[in-house]
Amino acid sequence: MPGANVRAEELRGWKQIADYLRVSIRTAQNMEKEQRLPVRRGAGIKGQVFALPAEIDEWRLHKKPSPASVPLEPEPFGAVGQNRRRWLYAVGGSTFLAVGGAADHLLSRLTVGRNGVPAQFRVEGPRLIISDNQGRELWTHVFGEELIESAYVREIPRLCQFADLGDDNQIETIFSVMPRSTEAERSLLCFSSDGRPRWKFVPGKTVIDNLGRSFAPPYWPNGFQVVRSKLAAPSKIVVSSNHNWSFPNQVAVLDGRTGRLLSQYWHRGHLLHMAMADIDGDGEPELLLGGVNDAPEYRRATLVVFDIDKVSGASRNPGGEVNYKGMDPGTEKRIVFFPRTPLSQGFEFNRLSLLTVTPGRIRAHVAESTREDDPCYVVYELDFNLRPVNTGLSNGFMERYRQLQTAGQLPKEALAIVAERLKSEIVVI
Repeated sequence: MPGANVRAEELRGWKQIADYLRVSIRTAQNMEKEQRLPVRRGAGIKGQVFALPAEIDEWRLHKKPSPASVPLEPEPFGAVGQNRRRWLYAVGGSTFLAVGGAADHLLSRLTVGRNGVPAQFRVEGPRLIISDNQGRELWTHVFGEELIESAYVREIPRLCQFADLGDDNQIETIFSVMPRSTEAERSLLCFSSDGRPRWKFVPGKTVIDNLGRSFAPPYWPNGFQVVRSKLAAPSKIVVSSNHNWSFPNQVAVLDGRTGRLLSQYWHRGHLLHMAMADIDGDGEPELLLGGVNDAPEYRRATLVVFDIDKVSGASRNPGGEVNYKGMDPGTEKRIVFFPRTPLSQGFEFNRLSLLTVTPGRIRAHVAESTREDDPCYVVYELDFNLRPVNTGLSNGFMERYRQLQTAGQLPKEALAIVAERLKSEIVVI
C-alpha cells in the first residue's frame, strides 16, 4: 500500500549511505570496517552495497565511539566565507549539516577543530580532559566525584559540546556532569576556552502535580542543545532534565553567555530526545522534544514542538487542566501522539526512543515498551507539516508480532496492513 513500508527504504550505494550519515564516502567505509556499520551486499562478489535507514539509526543509538573524540568532520578548505556556508551543528545529539541560506543564523556555530582550540574530550574517573583536534591536551578539570565514564561514550545524547557562545571566536565547553554517586549533584557546566568555569546550571525545582503530589529535586539533565533563534541574537541552551525517580520533566532555556534561566516548560513524562528544525519555513528553528506522556489519559510516545522563543508553561490533560499546580498552560506549537500496538499493551507506556531530522523529514523510533533499547520498535516518518509519510517495522517487531499471530493472540493479517493502520492512528494536536 502507498506510504506503508514494512522495511524502510533502502540506501543504495556508498554515496547514499554516506549522505544519510552526513559523512564522506571514505568515512562511511571506515565505519563499516571499524565500527560495524550495518551495510549489506547483493548477490555475487561485486554485489552492490545497500543499507536500511532503520538499522543505521539503531546502530547510531547503540554504537560506542571513542571517548576521546567528538566526530565532527572538518570543513573543506575554502568553504568559509562563501555565500553558501556549510555549518556543522548538533541535532538531538547527532551531527548534521546545514547548508547556507536561513540555516546559517539558526544555530550557534560549533567548532570543527583547530589547533589549540577545544574540539575533543574524554572522561577518566573524576577528570574531564579537553584536547584540540590533534589530540593535544589543553586543560583538565577535576570534579569532587567519580563520573559515569560509560555515559560519555554514547553517541546519543552528546553530553559534551563545543560552541562559541559569546560570538568572540572563543570556544566554550558545555558539559553535563553525571557523577557515579546517585546522591551527588548533577548539573550543566560551561567552561571558557582555557578551562575556567563560567557558569553552572542546576536543573529543577519542587513541583506539585494536579493530584497534590510533591516532587523535590534532584533533577538529572538528560540532554541539551546549543541554539540561537535570530541573526546576531545571543546563544541559548535548551536543557531537558527529568526527576530522579518519577515523571516530571523540566525543559529549561538558558542564556548561553551567563547560564541564566530565561524560561521553562514542565512536562508529564520524560523527554529524552531533542532536535532542531525549521519545520514551518519561516527562517526560525522549532524545538522538537521526544519521549513519553505517561499521564493516565495518554500513556504513549509523544513529540512536542515549540517555537524556541516561546517555551513555557506545563503540559495538560485532555480537559485542558495543567499537570502541575500554579503553572500556566504550555506553549506547545504542536503535539504528536504515536499509537500503541499490541506489543506494548503489557507495559505502562510505549516511548519515543530515537529522534532524527533530515531535509524535509522527521523520523521517530517508537519502542513498544518502557525500554529505550527494545528491539521491537516502529519507525514513523513525518514531513515538516507533521503529516505521516512512511511507517516501518523493525525486525524484532515483525518477529514478535508473527509469534503472537501464530499463537492465535493476534489476527492473521499482512504486516503491511499493520504498518498502514499505525500510520493512520497518529494524532496531531
